[in-house]
Amino acid sequence: MSQPVVSIVIPAFNPSAEQLKRCMESVLRQSYQEIEVLLVDDGSMPQAAAAIQEWESRDERVKVERQSNSGVGSARNHGISLAHGKYICFVDADDYVADYWLEKTVEIAEDNDADIVYGRVCMVDVMPEQPLQMEATAIKSRVYEAADRWRVQEMFLLNNTSPFPDLPYLDFGPCGKLFRAHIAKQTPFPTGMPLAEDQVFNHAALQQSRRLIVTNIPAYYYIQNDASATHRSRSNAVEIVLRAMNEMKIYLFPVSEVQNAYDYRLIIQVLVGIQMAHFYDVNDRRPFWKKYNVMKGIFAADPVRTAVREIRLNSAIRAKDRFKLLLFKHHIYAPFVLAWTLRLKQKQIQAKKEKMTLI
Repeated sequence: MSQPVVSIVIPAFNPSAEQLKRCMESVLRQSYQEIEVLLVDDGSMPQAAAAIQEWESRDERVKVERQSNSGVGSARNHGISLAHGKYICFVDADDYVADYWLEKTVEIAEDNDADIVYGRVCMVDVMPEQPLQMEATAIKSRVYEAADRWRVQEMFLLNNTSPFPDLPYLDFGPCGKLFRAHIAKQTPFPTGMPLAEDQVFNHAALQQSRRLIVTNIPAYYYIQNDASATHRSRSNAVEIVLRAMNEMKIYLFPVSEVQNAYDYRLIIQVLVGIQMAHFYDVNDRRPFWKKYNVMKGIFAADPVRTAVREIRLNSAIRAKDRFKLLLFKHHIYAPFVLAWTLRLKQKQIQAKKEKMTLI
């Protein structure tokens, strides 16, 4: 019996040659060889576009598609529309994957007739000189039937727990996961949403599934990149996050634990949005009190106000986050604004030094 094909969708927008090489080599050296690689160039600049196109001639399993710059969600959807495999997975062009990930994951998916298999994601602070390999451990997996899918959804929303001690959390992004193709094709990524669109996709896919499997299989290396979408200043970040959370709400299971975890995720995502909108731009010189009033206003309005009021500070939430939420329940925002202001000040000083060096 022939092995099922896995379609690997890789959106790419101006990756460095080093990043792309590390990513593509990790994908093409997979021990599981029945793959098609759909490398979608999301309107890269000429030099990067040429480097992307070159990969099509290096391996017959690689197909390069080019589109005008439309965002990562649109690029992933483009790849999904071209996929011929039984399964689909996603890799970002500045990350890389573990060598045996697909071999072990496809085997589990086939043996258990699973719609989605979740693997382990490792966060890497900088691009290592050599690809890291997560410590090998005995493979563990847990099956979640339809009635228990809400438990996986709660893990996504909390982002701090999993069924296994050696799996610190279940990552809420689309990478490091294997999806049956019909699931991915039925639940396209939201477009025009440059933040949290991957979380919306995951919850939509989860709703469409019959059987899920969570494993501790080393799968994916996510390189934290200061140039990524979540590290750039964006004036409308809070509005984008709230839109994403509103779309995500459609896919929630009607379980109190899920609703509480959703309230937690909404508040945490809004905090990220506030930082991006008001504390990332080194040219932003607005005083402390103006930014304090902005944060106060966001927390005084729905849906954030209701989430803060109704959230239960139970043990499922990290202790440090329970403390934050307790402060919010008492309308205490100054420590956060002060910490973010000081961090921005450090960035401004560093930017000034770098500018002086160039003169």
